[in-house]
Amino acid sequence: MFALLTLLVAVMVSSPHTSPATAEGFAVHQIDDTQSETAAVADLNNDGRLDIIAAEYWYEAPGWTKHPLRTIQRASGYVDDFSDLPIDVDGDGYIDIVQDAYFARRLEWLKNPGKSGSSWTVNLIDAVGPTEFAFLVDLNNDGKPLELLPQFTRAANQPATWYEVVNGAWVKHTVSDAKFFGHGIGAGDLNRDGRADIITPTGWLEAARDPRAPGNWTFHDTNWAQLGTTCAQDPAAAAPAPPSRGPAGPALAEFGYMYVRDINNDGRPDILTTMGHSCGVLWLEAPADQNGAWSRHVIDDSWSAAHAATLIDMNADGRPDLVTGKRAQIHSDAAPTERDRLSMYWYEFPRSPSASWTRHVIEEGGKMGGGLQIAVVDLDKDGDLDIVSGGKTGLFVAENRTRSLSVFREPEQRNDAVERRVTNQLVPRVPAPGARLGSYTADLYDAKFATVGKARFTPARDGGVNIALDITSLPPGEHGVHLHAVPSCGGTNFADAGGHFNPTNMKHGLQNPEGHHAGDMDNFTVNADGTAKVTLTVKGVTLGGGGVNSLANGAALVIHAKADDMKTDPSGNSGDRIACTVIVKW
Repeated sequence: MFALLTLLVAVMVSSPHTSPATAEGFAVHQIDDTQSETAAVADLNNDGRLDIIAAEYWYEAPGWTKHPLRTIQRASGYVDDFSDLPIDVDGDGYIDIVQDAYFARRLEWLKNPGKSGSSWTVNLIDAVGPTEFAFLVDLNNDGKPLELLPQFTRAANQPATWYEVVNGAWVKHTVSDAKFFGHGIGAGDLNRDGRADIITPTGWLEAARDPRAPGNWTFHDTNWAQLGTTCAQDPAAAAPAPPSRGPAGPALAEFGYMYVRDINNDGRPDILTTMGHSCGVLWLEAPADQNGAWSRHVIDDSWSAAHAATLIDMNADGRPDLVTGKRAQIHSDAAPTERDRLSMYWYEFPRSPSASWTRHVIEEGGKMGGGLQIAVVDLDKDGDLDIVSGGKTGLFVAENRTRSLSVFREPEQRNDAVERRVTNQLVPRVPAPGARLGSYTADLYDAKFATVGKARFTPARDGGVNIALDITSLPPGEHGVHLHAVPSCGGTNFADAGGHFNPTNMKHGLQNPEGHHAGDMDNFTVNADGTAKVTLTVKGVTLGGGGVNSLANGAALVIHAKADDMKTDPSGNSGDRIACTVIVKW
């Protein structure tokens, strides 16, 4: 679809530019001028193409034909829908939509009419709120982000709550007493016990051994809410005193989405977040002493209102990057800093703890902003990630024209002359005419993001996929290796890769009499010098096509510390995850 290759020009956030910048490898298209606060992407009509969802409408690919979903009331200058979350609620094979009505104080789901062609129907999940935003996360620890986690406001005065779908109905799980936990929310394994905890600005709720069991989760108070930034803040300040509210006490930081990640590779999960109503992209460093104070690191505080952010590997280097943007007119009485020019950026995860984050411009000074929700997905299936967002200025797609290296269909004759580095960015190779479709090579990374080899994926002659591993530095001995369900190598020990690639819900292990995961494969052996060259065949998957077993839907390849015993569910007792690469959705 894209004929030209645009070079990336990196802007180091340690010295943000002051003049307007052109987009770095993106072309921004306005899909509609209808106001919304949200945007999502899903195949709503099961035609194999990704459609766009924004509040009252869905837009059918490839021409973005506009179809009604429902009528939503306006209130105080907002369309009263603060989240659009695609999920098949009733199990009929068609994607439904969860919506969050802030002013109406309702969580609802819209039933997809499927082939009937009738109207979408609105169904109540819970009459609760106001809810600032919500998103889908994995809270039952099955490796699938299908649980609904809302962020209730101070006015709601609600307990921390999550919802899951059981047999087509929503089940509510309350895990605290009624309390305002602050502006912002997230989920992740903060204490490394294998269970996802709930993250809030004032502290975190430690998941119970059985997350569905009745009763409160243990709350751990933190100083996160005192570590926010303001638009006048000095980026070099480590942990300033928060602004005063007079007799009422200090103002608490108003974060957006809060992500749990080990940012500095010290083995302790940190928090990556943004300031929803002030200026700041930042991360909060975990203390060595679990009872100690956290410290703040400012990534960028040169612009305001980064209410929404999406964590995803934009350049297929195995590290999770952050896509965010300014929300338009976030309050009806917004300060001038909230009304300054709109912008969209992605921040590249640093290659080492001492390196700076790199800010890349998607659009700056145009009409596209971040809204309350940003969808990042390969809309046109050309091998790179496009960006969709909605807001008061309309609905937009930022078409990525750079192509991620790891998903290139490689030519038979590799041309290294066009692979070079510009400001630490890898300029991808353009596939030559006659390139073999569906074959590509990706770097393997260890937990410190050092390159430990390569994995080449090619279609197997008799079906399935051949994975040729060229290992350069791993511990000697026998190792298990699996395909995992989520295209991410983020999190501590690559936890974000989720569970095994298992779209048909089988048991684990090639020797399991009940059938095995589609992503299961043989073990391999690393030599005494840390090297190995081996080709493994995975029969249960494909590289192309739109089926459930297609790796084009996105996956990760993960190598484990020990051998797979080929029979024990869920992972064959294969030990820690020690190397990973992403197979980006394309």
